[in-house]
Amino acid sequence: MTAQFASTLPSSAMTPPPGTVRAATFSGVEATPTADSLDAPTPLLGVPFDHITRAKLKAVVAQMIESGRPHYLATADAGLLLRTRKDAQLRQILFDTHLLICDGPLLEFVSRSLGNTLIGEISGAKLLPVLLEIAEESQYRIFVLGESETATGLLTEKIRRTHPQLDIGKHHYSPTSTRERDREEVHFRIQEFKPDLLIVAFGCPEQERWISAHYRCLGVPICIGAGSPADPTSRSQHPNFLHSTWSFVREPSRTIRRAIDALAFGCDLAGQFWRLLKQTDDLPPSAALAAQESEDRSVLIVPERLDAAAVEESRSEWETLLDSGKPVVIDLALTKFIDSTGVGFLMKLRRLSREKETAFALAAVQPSVWRTITSMKLADFFPTGDTVKTASEAARQPQRRSLWLRETPSGIALHLQGEISTSNSEQAFDSCAELLKGVHLDEAAEVDLTRVTFLDRTGIAVLMRLRKLALRLGIRLKITNPNPAVSTTLRNAGLTEYLLREASPPAA
Repeated sequence: MTAQFASTLPSSAMTPPPGTVRAATFSGVEATPTADSLDAPTPLLGVPFDHITRAKLKAVVAQMIESGRPHYLATADAGLLLRTRKDAQLRQILFDTHLLICDGPLLEFVSRSLGNTLIGEISGAKLLPVLLEIAEESQYRIFVLGESETATGLLTEKIRRTHPQLDIGKHHYSPTSTRERDREEVHFRIQEFKPDLLIVAFGCPEQERWISAHYRCLGVPICIGAGSPADPTSRSQHPNFLHSTWSFVREPSRTIRRAIDALAFGCDLAGQFWRLLKQTDDLPPSAALAAQESEDRSVLIVPERLDAAAVEESRSEWETLLDSGKPVVIDLALTKFIDSTGVGFLMKLRRLSREKETAFALAAVQPSVWRTITSMKLADFFPTGDTVKTASEAARQPQRRSLWLRETPSGIALHLQGEISTSNSEQAFDSCAELLKGVHLDEAAEVDLTRVTFLDRTGIAVLMRLRKLALRLGIRLKITNPNPAVSTTLRNAGLTEYLLREASPPAA
């Protein structure tokens, strides 16, 4: 690396790990307010479902709209939950929703078996109708976004028939479009109308992916998916049984794979069910959690049982735990049993910590508790440490989103880490651009995505801007090693081939 390039490194790049040079640091998980008063969610295989009454939903909606910040509400049935078994990105999307409601009798039955009733006054099928009633009552503005003009018109007219007082805007757009102009027009139409509620009807899971990638920059207080209203001109006329039989005859291997996945899904749920039913007669009754404050962290000490009673008895302690701004460590050294409510409680704290930009980790997790967390597919969502001190260090680590520089025989490699999203995309681009501007014309640059865990639309835009910058500077640039979740994001955006192809300036 030349002296000219070395001189562009920031002063913070002085203590790199072995074999690398730290070049820049950018941080941030966007803070958006949520209803902290919501009860702890109930997890099913790593997906946190909320239970909410009509009165509380109305209060939550008012709070979200009054805040003016973007929020994402969703529903999920057994089919969508099944998809998350192999799709870590979709599971992350559902994990990060501000409110997730269960839909369907199968999940209701499973939740009852686990000791929690997920479907009460508001089920997944009722969420959107109730939101529309609240919108009409409070004179909120609605915008409908569908994948075709026919589908958008059908849904809009259906809403107008039942809620004639609503002010409704609409637009249609294909989520698979790769044209930046199309995406810009969608954003312009929505932001020009200034809706309070955005309804996206792309079908599952396309709408979940699209909303997750776009809702932060749209500025709409509430976004929700509505499925895909059927187009009468394309609806199948075959009964379900005949349609299923035809699908099996046409694609038997695909049908068999789905059956195997469904069986594995059932086994996973049975495993979660069995682990939560283990006898706990030898443990003392539930006790309250204890909070301890130190100069550099807040610690919540959990007793031997972490269940609904323990969570409720300690509400005054943990509701204010994340407001101090210090790293929060949940000390589980004493905990021998955790039920679905206890796991949901940890998930709620994890979600709130991300929204409030507070570092969070679990300390001294006992094997029995960790097996329960693992059985729910949640091991990747909790930073951990063997002691409170090491957990505190692990809690801070996810807050640092760093860019690392490595020299290669042909030039340099920039290693991005963590999440690249709306909250830190500009910092990510500026840091990379500063380094690219120091590369000589006879050198090549590589952007390595191995450690990137999440990429939204603005993160994709960062990669596109870096390609264009490299071409303008006259240097070769290649984007490499996206993990499966990032690869799925690029594929859904239709940009895999474009972004992973080497950008080479024209020969002189």
